[in-house]
Amino acid sequence: MPRASREWRALVGAAVTGLVLAVVLALAAQAARNHHEDAPVRGQLVADGVPVFAWRQWRARTLTDATIRDSEWFLVFTAAGCRPCREAHAWVRTHSERARVAVIVLGDSQEQAATGVDELVGEFGQHCVVALTTHAEARRVFHLARLPTLLLVTRGERVYDLPQWPSPAGARGERVGTLAGET
Repeated sequence: MPRASREWRALVGAAVTGLVLAVVLALAAQAARNHHEDAPVRGQLVADGVPVFAWRQWRARTLTDATIRDSEWFLVFTAAGCRPCREAHAWVRTHSERARVAVIVLGDSQEQAATGVDELVGEFGQHCVVALTTHAEARRVFHLARLPTLLLVTRGERVYDLPQWPSPAGARGERVGTLAGET
C-alpha cells in the first residue's frame, strides 16, 4: 500500500474518532442539562404552568408572571406583623443574594399590604424583589393556605409549594440534595 494512502487513512481515522468523541461529549452535556431541569422537587405541585398575575412592586414597576418565566425563582409569601413569618424574613435576608427571590407581602387590601413594608424591606435586604397583593388574590392565583409560604417556580414553569426552607443554591438535584424526590 502506498505511503500517502496510509497517511490519508490515519488522518481520516483520527478525524472520525474526534468527531465521535465530540458527539458523545455533546450528548452527555445535554443529558446533564436535561437531568438538572427535570430533576424532581420535593413539594406539592401547585401549578403546571405559571398562573397569570400582575402585582405592584414596592417603589417600582409591576411583578408579573412574565418576570418569573424561564428562570428559577423562590416566591416568599408573608405579611407585616406575622410572627411565624420572621423565620421566612431571615431566610430571605440570608439567601436573596444567591438566588432569585421575590417577596410578596399580603394584606386584606393593597393599602394594608403596604403598611409596614418599609420596615420589612429593611429586613429583607436589597437583593430581592418585593411586591404587594391581597390575601384573596394570592389564594386565587397560587392556592395559598398558610403564611409564610415558600413556592419554587422552575424553569419548566412548574410551581411547587415547598414544605421546607431549603438552601437556595438551587432547589434541584445536587444543588439542594434535600429536595430530591417529588411528593
